[in-house]
Amino acid sequence: MISEITDSLAAAITEQFPDFDYIVSPEPGGHTWGMLAAYKLMKPMNILRLSTELYENYEVSVRRETAYNENYIYFDGFSSGDRVLLLDDVISSGATIRCIAGQMSVMGIELVGVQAILAKGEHYKQLEADIGVPVRLLSKV
Repeated sequence: MISEITDSLAAAITEQFPDFDYIVSPEPGGHTWGMLAAYKLMKPMNILRLSTELYENYEVSVRRETAYNENYIYFDGFSSGDRVLLLDDVISSGATIRCIAGQMSVMGIELVGVQAILAKGEHYKQLEADIGVPVRLLSKV
């Protein structure tokens, strides 16, 4: 199943998002799939870290509030003008992606789109309108 999902992500990304510098994926769930897709596509990637003692010295962080928890996402290794694809495992309310997209805009990073494995409900449609980039899914539940 891991191979099938990775192959599907790589095919969807190649079709929908042909031009970006690297993949960006947040912990805890997105980064695993981001690494697999980046490896399959031979693209670099950047992991957005969650708040722990290990990452508190990062210069840029953004507070994330979701229906499930509240924490900080840490940004490191970005440059203004980077063109990135955000890959996450699940879109629920879209709160994580909204806060990431907002911080990227502040940093001068161009978000070319969002690829997710699945979305819960229809929130992803409003998310696409709110952040102004395509949001693509492998499946909806």
